[in-house]
Amino acid sequence: MRNLSILGETAVELPPAYRLLDLCVDVTEERVFVLCGDDSATARLLTYDSQYTLTDECVLPLSATEQIMSMHFVMEREHVVIALASGDICTAGSGVEVVGTVDAGIAACRWSPDDEILALV
Repeated sequence: MRNLSILGETAVELPPAYRLLDLCVDVTEERVFVLCGDDSATARLLTYDSQYTLTDECVLPLSATEQIMSMHFVMEREHVVIALASGDICTAGSGVEVVGTVDAGIAACRWSPDDEILALV
């Protein structure tokens, strides 16, 4: 790890009244996807591109007690996949779609390095 060097860094500000919930990165297109929420029962998926332009992608309806277990960008499908503690697995892009549900809920999850397998606990 001693051979790693920082090539650059940038700071961006979230819109007022938002708090950071999670984020993921698309390294090929140099985009950062930021999931942020406010005091209402919704969360917004925002995108910062390589020019640091903010785009509002979509709105996710979340309860106040909902916990984000994982947020991951899948390059092959160009979607952000969000796993919630309640058991819902959603894809987000131009809209939000629930693609699966685990009835018992999700305690933890992790993607394989090749983005082919999602391990759920």
